[in-house]
Amino acid sequence: RSEHTRRQNAEHALVYAVLKQRNFLKDNLCRNWPIHQFKGLCRKVTINNVQQFQKIFDVGSKGSHAYLILRGCVRIFSRISNDSTSNRVYYEEDLMPGDVFGEDALNGAHYRTLTAQAITNVDLAIIDDNDFLMAQDRDAMKMTLDDRVQFLSTIPLFKKVDTYKLTRYATALVQEEINKGSIVASHGVVSKDLFFVLNGKIDVLKSVKKRHAVITTLLKHDMFGESGLINKFTKSSANKVVEEMFAVTVTRVDVLVIHEHNFNLFDTETVELIRNAFNVKQTWRRERIGIAKGERAIARGFTRLAMKELTPSDLVVNENNRIDAQNGDEVLFLQSGGSGAGNSPLMWSHKQQPLEKIDNID
Repeated sequence: RSEHTRRQNAEHALVYAVLKQRNFLKDNLCRNWPIHQFKGLCRKVTINNVQQFQKIFDVGSKGSHAYLILRGCVRIFSRISNDSTSNRVYYEEDLMPGDVFGEDALNGAHYRTLTAQAITNVDLAIIDDNDFLMAQDRDAMKMTLDDRVQFLSTIPLFKKVDTYKLTRYATALVQEEINKGSIVASHGVVSKDLFFVLNGKIDVLKSVKKRHAVITTLLKHDMFGESGLINKFTKSSANKVVEEMFAVTVTRVDVLVIHEHNFNLFDTETVELIRNAFNVKQTWRRERIGIAKGERAIARGFTRLAMKELTPSDLVVNENNRIDAQNGDEVLFLQSGGSGAGNSPLMWSHKQQPLEKIDNID
């Protein structure tokens, strides 16, 4: 999944780079859009390959997509203006990488007035009219400045920060959307931006290969990506920090982001609060990993001990497909111990009960 995420992000970056360079959509259909809104549209595009000489659409056909050429050549044909009944079309122009065609569909004109045909093998970025309209209307759904100040004030870390500072930070907040399955923080890497979760769910993991081993989950009002901000206010390289865990989106996530170029809005007092909270959070997560490792080691030890004390003839699979370990008149089994003082996470019992199955043991 991480490979898929990297490839998907690379495709979005490529589309954004071509659109930014060509500027057709930005200057015409996306005029006056803020940069985050324009990037949001780029995240919605899909990439498709069209074979040589294949028609992309015919004149008079119905369609709801605009197309951006990433690779190859597309030839455009038009019909004679006073001959609406004829099927004959005539050469209009050849389009190259960076050119856009079919854009009338984004303005509600869903019947094609031209024919488009691939002259070579072509890679196309496809923009759906519904995705375009959603991106166009996205600012209407965005939080106001007062909403963002209110949101920051509900975060425990900022409850004692005065309103003036919160307003400064709120002016830099940008509302963005992160797709499901995206890696938003990586082990050993300094985060470039500071994120606040608005909606959705993010799992914090020690390794992306073990998605089941969740250390904690980030939900609304949680913050991540503090390392970049902390390092900006840290002069000594020995005191600089990095992200120690991976953070992977489990659902589509809406976030408020303060980008790196706005970190100068923070003061040292607030950064020190964030640094202390970051250190406490990292310590707690390391302890969680240590406890989990200890529990797994104890479970493995008891399991091996149980298997050594039994002979193959003592092991019987009962009608519920569970293993009964019969030793004379008794049945040995492992059960969970209490959490009070002196209790082991796992303890022996010699009652007439089956050997309980222990899940999630590495």
